[in-house]
Amino acid sequence: MRPQDDFYKYVNNKWDKSTVIPRAKSSWGSFVEVTEKNHDFLKNLIKELEEKM
Repeated sequence: MRPQDDFYKYVNNKWDKSTVIPRAKSSWGSFVEVTEKNHDFLKNLIKELEEKM
C-alpha cells in the first residue's frame, strides 16, 4: 500500500485490523483507554485510602 493510493489506509490499516471496539462502546481509541485506566486507578486509590481510615 502506497500513501498516495489511500493515505488513511496507509496510516491506520494496522490499528483498524487489530482493534476491536467493545460492545458497550460506540467508539474506541487510545484516549478512551487512558481515561478508563485512570478511572480504575483513582477508584482503587480511593478504596485503599478509605480502608486505611
